[in-house]
Amino acid sequence: MHGVTDADPLGNEPLFDLAGNLIGRATAGYYGHALGKSLGLGYVKPAHAAVGSELQIEILGERKRASVLVDSPYDPENKELRA
Repeated sequence: MHGVTDADPLGNEPLFDLAGNLIGRATAGYYGHALGKSLGLGYVKPAHAAVGSELQIEILGERKRASVLVDSPYDPENKELRA
């Protein structure tokens, strides 16, 4: 998520496309301390699930930008797990 500084998703937050249409729901979220960013997990309609797709998530009544990722944003090659 982009620009989230005061709250993290807890789950069940609505996800919207850039036109404002409801396309899914967040299932969980947390603050990624290693990245210094809020992260969220969720389900979206397949048409909006392409890597890099821009979405919006509503947190505490405000819509914030989010991007679809395919791998872990911290350790995409799992090198830390294999250390």
